[in-house]
Amino acid sequence: MSVSRIWRLVLASWLVLMLAACSPTRLHALWGATEARWHGFEPAELALPDGRLAYREGGSGPAVLLIHGFGANGLASWKAPMLDLVRDHRVLVPDLLWFGDSVSGRTPSLDAQADALQALLAARGIRQVELVGISYGGFVAVELARRLPQVVSRLVIVNSPGPVYTPADLQALLQRADAASPAALFVPQDTAGMRRLVRMVSSKTDDVPDWILDDVRETYLAGREPALYRLMDDLLVNMDGYLPRYTGMSWPDTRLVWSEGDRVFPLAIGERLAQRLGVPLIRVPAAGHNLPVDRPEQAVTALRKALGDNLQGS
Repeated sequence: MSVSRIWRLVLASWLVLMLAACSPTRLHALWGATEARWHGFEPAELALPDGRLAYREGGSGPAVLLIHGFGANGLASWKAPMLDLVRDHRVLVPDLLWFGDSVSGRTPSLDAQADALQALLAARGIRQVELVGISYGGFVAVELARRLPQVVSRLVIVNSPGPVYTPADLQALLQRADAASPAALFVPQDTAGMRRLVRMVSSKTDDVPDWILDDVRETYLAGREPALYRLMDDLLVNMDGYLPRYTGMSWPDTRLVWSEGDRVFPLAIGERLAQRLGVPLIRVPAAGHNLPVDRPEQAVTALRKALGDNLQGS
């Protein structure tokens, strides 16, 4: 190990100790970033005409792009799968616009997200890529696959309903969550809202202390609420405009991964999507909506299966 690398690790350890005294969420994030560096991931930024896209890249082999959902950022969402896949893949993990370290002056929208990721693939010289998108990231992945049929070799949709989601599904979600709107559920404003969100996305029943919930919200959501509200509104208000794009779309080799305990998009929706597309559906027992965080080992196993070559359409 080089002297410069040793000093970087010493500095990282010092920062961990400093952060431990102020924010467990930031401490956890810093430790995750350190682990990612140990596995060869370096943070980078792509300059955009109206902002910047933060991402991590590591490994070599077939390229895979991991697209996170309506949550923290790429690393927090995908840490376990990315550290596994980097052994034999070239792995790219972006922070979607308005999440993590990515920023944009554009109006928040699904198209803005797809534009940024399309620019990333072009900038990194990637001509063939496997896309993996979870929840909101699944919508982004489908749009990117529609735009780049010659580039996207495989599409893995994780707990994301795509073109089969209906207004009735949305109303059932709000009733289950006891939430007035999707924005109220996914962009919580207080401790009670954070507790409701955790209950919806996790299969674990541990009672998280209020101060931890507040720390998570302060770290990942505070100050971003206006942009995140607009992202959510874009998806809902403009869905009638987005859906016709996928009529007659030439889908790539597509596989679904679904948590059997998903309370946001229940398994029945995954079964409906698998039937519509005629593609394999990999079920993950007991897991909740936020699969890679909720059940990291099961997530790695399911994604390895989804990225394999021996699945048949259902």
